[in-house]
Amino acid sequence: MGRRLRRLPEPAQSADGDARAADRRRAPAPVAAHRSREPREAPGGARRDRAPARGGARVSLFAGVDHVGVGVSDVDEAIRFYGDHVGFDRVLFDWTGELRAVEPYAGRVPLARVAMLESSGATPIGAGRVKLVQVLDGDGPPPVPEGQAWGEIGVCEICLHVRDVRGVHDTLVAAGGASLMAPMRADVPPAGVTLDIAYVADPWGTKLEMIEWTGLWRSLPGPARAEGVNHVAFGVAEMARSRAFYEALGFTELLFESFEFFDPMAPWYERPWYDPERL
Repeated sequence: MGRRLRRLPEPAQSADGDARAADRRRAPAPVAAHRSREPREAPGGARRDRAPARGGARVSLFAGVDHVGVGVSDVDEAIRFYGDHVGFDRVLFDWTGELRAVEPYAGRVPLARVAMLESSGATPIGAGRVKLVQVLDGDGPPPVPEGQAWGEIGVCEICLHVRDVRGVHDTLVAAGGASLMAPMRADVPPAGVTLDIAYVADPWGTKLEMIEWTGLWRSLPGPARAEGVNHVAFGVAEMARSRAFYEALGFTELLFESFEFFDPMAPWYERPWYDPERL
């Protein structure tokens, strides 16, 4: 990201020794018996909403990341984790059934439970949602690929915009997550935008990045909290080709770009795969 890295200070403590507590919202209880019913948004299917045509042309309503799917081994536990500690406290639907739409690329019609979660504290800089998916048939959920690391091809992280990176990081670790990178501050090129950043893995191995874009956005006062999905990171093999593809989807503004080895991530890798001396 950049070379100007500064570890975030420890949180100030009150007279009784307690640091500022994170906002803990309870998610609504899962739907009883998980009855199969038509969800608000069909799992595994694309939305077909279109803006009114102009001059006969079809205009897409695509305006950014709507949600990201997360594979889990227990939806009930995941609803509690993401609801109580990550701020996704609204269950938009909780559906169990066959996912016929994925047959062309899955090679079968899996039976799965799917729940869509939304954050009541989402802001314009973190409006994305989380979809939890638990495969129920066959051998159950596939395991996390061995050797998976930051930057692997495909979705490699979910970024949450938060208020108080350290407070949210410590809350997620206390709730069963694993710290991957301690909270710190950085100025990212080319514009030198300041941010606070940390990484935690959820109990099922999904990497959660926490960012507070202090140079772009100021959250309302209050306790430490996550404020929705800010962005999703993809590992790619060809940067120029990938950028051209996403520019066609409307992602045309470059927020930051770095060609350096990001030192805080060094413990995630084994040499010589990501050896800064070989870059």
